[in-house]
Amino acid sequence: MERTIRTRILKLCMLLCFGVMAVSSSVKADSISETAQSVSFGTTYNYAGKEDKSYKIIVPSSGKVSIHVVSTDMNWAYFPLYDANVERITSLKPNEDFSSITGKLEYSDYYYLTPGTYYLQVDHNNDYFVNWQISFDFQATNESFTNEDDTTGAANVAQIGQTYTGLLGYTDKIDYYKVDLGLAGKLTINVSGTEYMDYRVYLYSQNGTELSEEYVDYNEITHLPSYSNTFNLKMGTYYYAIERVSGWGGIYQVGTSFVGASESFPDTGNDDYIGGANPIAIGTTYYGQIANANLKDDDYYAFTVETGKTYILSVTAEFTDNCNIYDGAGNRKKYMSLDYNKATGNCGGVGEFTLPSGTYYLRFGEYRHTGNYSFAISEKPQEQKPAIVKPGKVKLKKVKSPKKRTLRIQWHKVAGVSGYEVEVKNKHQKLTCTALSTKATAKYLTRKKKYKVRVRAYVEDEEGNRVYGAWSKRKTIKVK
Repeated sequence: MERTIRTRILKLCMLLCFGVMAVSSSVKADSISETAQSVSFGTTYNYAGKEDKSYKIIVPSSGKVSIHVVSTDMNWAYFPLYDANVERITSLKPNEDFSSITGKLEYSDYYYLTPGTYYLQVDHNNDYFVNWQISFDFQATNESFTNEDDTTGAANVAQIGQTYTGLLGYTDKIDYYKVDLGLAGKLTINVSGTEYMDYRVYLYSQNGTELSEEYVDYNEITHLPSYSNTFNLKMGTYYYAIERVSGWGGIYQVGTSFVGASESFPDTGNDDYIGGANPIAIGTTYYGQIANANLKDDDYYAFTVETGKTYILSVTAEFTDNCNIYDGAGNRKKYMSLDYNKATGNCGGVGEFTLPSGTYYLRFGEYRHTGNYSFAISEKPQEQKPAIVKPGKVKLKKVKSPKKRTLRIQWHKVAGVSGYEVEVKNKHQKLTCTALSTKATAKYLTRKKKYKVRVRAYVEDEEGNRVYGAWSKRKTIKVK
C-alpha cells in the first residue's frame, strides 16, 4: 500500500515538473515574440540594460540577412534565431569575438532565409549592466521560383537549357524541379552552390522511383560545391531535387541540358518484351538507348533468317553488356558479349550465327548498363574464289634426239604456273605427258620417223581444275 502511494506521488511530481517546464518554455516563447523590437534593414539600434533583448525581423523575400553587433562591456553572448512560431532554427552560438586589445565584442553573422517573420535574441549574462549596437542588412536572392516547391506535387516546372537560381536556408531544406522529356536521350543536371553548404541531388521518375542520389561536399578551399551528372532516360516526366544536408545554406544555380538518343524506334516501353519487339530488316543499321537501370529498360528487335545462310551481328555501344538472340519461346540461341575496346574507346562486338528459318528476337539491356548503341544484322558474303589467270604462252628452247627412239625437250619457264603439258605426235602415234619442270623426255618412239612437238602451261584451282595457256609453236624433228 505504501509503495503504491509513493509511486503515485512520484508520478504526480514528474507531471508537475514537466508542466512547469512546458509553462516556462511557453512563457519564454511569448516573452521573445511579445517584447521583440521590430527592425528595419540598414538601421542601427542601441541598447543599454541588464535584460536579454529580442528583435523582430520581417524578411520580404528569400535572401541573405546579415547581423552585426558591437559592445564595449559584453564579454560573451548567444544569438539564437527563431521562426514565426518562436521555434529555434539555429543552435545557440557562443561568441568568442571579444578583443582584449580593442576592448570590444564584435559579432557578425548571416542567415539564408525564406520570406516570413523571425526573431533574433541577444542572450547574455544579465547579472550586470551592458550596452550594444546592432544592425541588420538584407540582400535578396532573386529566386527564379517562389519557395513552395518542397514536394514533387509543387515542383518547379523547368525548361531544358535554362538555368535557375534557388535558395536553401534554415527553413527551406529542399527544392524540387520537374522536367518533361519528349523523347529518350541524355539529361545532364548541373548544380553550383555557395559557401558552407553540403547538399544532395536526387533524380526521380514520374512514379516516384529514385533513380539517383549523390552527396556533394563543398570544397574547403573555394567553399564552392558543384555537381554535374548525365543520365540516360526514357521519354517521360522526371523530378530532380536539391537538398541541403549541412552548412548555413546558400544560393545555388541549377540547369539542365539534353541530347536525344536518335533511336530508330520511339521508346514507348512496348519493346521491353518480345511481344512488342521492333521489326528490323537484314542489312540495315539501327540505333537505340538503354535507360537508367531503375527504369528497367529492355529493347527487343524481331528479324527473320533463312536456313543455310550465315549472318553477322555487329554492335557498337557506350556500355559493356551482353546481347542475346532468342526464339519465340524465349530460348536463347545466341550469346554475344559487348566488351570494351581500348583502341577505339567504345564497347561492342561482332559475332556470326546460323539458325533454321524463322523469326528470332535480339535483346539489349540484360545487365542494366546504360547508354547509346547501334547494331546491324547482315548476311555473311559468300566467299569468292580468286579468279585464275590464264598462263602465258610457252616458248620452246631445244628439242633433240640424243639416242634411238628418244626425244629430249626443253622450254623456257613461265612464271606462276602449276605445271606443263607436253605433246609429241605424228600420223600414227600421239604421246602426252605432264611435267613440273621445264624439260621432258619422250621414249619408245618409232625410229627414223618425224614427230611434231609442242608444250603449254597450266594452273590449277583449289579443286584441282586446270586452266591451260596457249600452245607453243610446233617443232618437227626426226627420231634416231
